[in-house]
Amino acid sequence: MRALFGCTIQVGYGATETCSCISGTLPCDLRTGLCGGPCHGVLVNLADWGEYRITDKPYPRGEVLVGGPNVVNGYFLRPEKTKEAFFEMDGVRWFKTGDIAEIDDTGAIRIIDRIGDIIKLLDGEYIALGKIEMYLQQHPIVENVFVHAKAGAQRCVCIVVPNAK
Repeated sequence: MRALFGCTIQVGYGATETCSCISGTLPCDLRTGLCGGPCHGVLVNLADWGEYRITDKPYPRGEVLVGGPNVVNGYFLRPEKTKEAFFEMDGVRWFKTGDIAEIDDTGAIRIIDRIGDIIKLLDGEYIALGKIEMYLQQHPIVENVFVHAKAGAQRCVCIVVPNAK
C-alpha cells in the first residue's frame, strides 16, 4: 500500500475501554504485523494465560493488560462484567483486553490470538479455533471451514465445505 499510494501507513491498536488509544506504529517503522509501541501515558503489560507465558522466548507472550488514566471505570450497569475485566494494582486502573500478544525487543506489540477464540479441552490442552480454521482453509480442496468446540470437550468438530471444482 505504501508503494502503491505513495503514502505513510500507520497501524494503531485500541479499545473503547481504553479511550481508544493503546499503541501505534511510528511513520518510520516499515515492519508489518505490528501495532507499534504504547502511546504516551499508556501502561501496557502482559499476564500469563494458558500456554502463553511472559517468560516465553524469544519474546514474552500473554494477555494484554492496559493501565493508566485512559482506562474507564467499568461497564455501565454491568458490575459482573466490570469485575471480570478491570482491576486496580498499586493505585493504577487496569483493563484485561482479552487479546494475546507478544512484545518484541523494541517494545512493539504483535497481536497473535484472542482469548475468546481459545478453548481448553478435557485433557487440558488449549486450542485456538481460528488458527485451525486458517490452516485448513489453505488446502486447495477446501472452500470454507468451520471449527467448533466447547470448553471441556474431548475434541473439536470441523465442518468443511469442499471446493466444487
